[in-house]
Amino acid sequence: MKKLQVAMLSLLITGCGGGVVAVQPTSTPAPPTATVVVASPTVASAPATSVPTQTPAIARPTTTPAARVENVDIRDNHFIPSELTIPVGTRVQWANNGENIHDVVANDRSFSSNSLSTGARFTFTFQTRGRYEYFCTPHMAEGMVGVIVVE
Repeated sequence: MKKLQVAMLSLLITGCGGGVVAVQPTSTPAPPTATVVVASPTVASAPATSVPTQTPAIARPTTTPAARVENVDIRDNHFIPSELTIPVGTRVQWANNGENIHDVVANDRSFSSNSLSTGARFTFTFQTRGRYEYFCTPHMAEGMVGVIVVE
């Protein structure tokens, strides 16, 4: 009912060509509003009238950007590259392209794969800065080690 009264009062004042009128709600505060300014079409120098309206919702993206992916090739008894420097949030994917079974295990046990047969892959996303040394359990004695540096 109040909205109808405010609208009628606004139309009455606008039709008379009166001064600037700002219509303000007199009851409890409404949710945040935006002001729409409407200029009078009949008189070029007529002041504007402002009418509060509901603020439209702002659309926000719902998807996150795709993570960067770096690849480490697992060959028999070595990782290629053996050292890799990446930014935080990067996914590293190890792919066993050798003929033997391998795994990927961090020295601090922050990540660890199962045994990877030929063609198998293991992926880990690095969310924290640091130096991550890792090895292949069956071939560590042969020096199959690597390092991921996260900056």
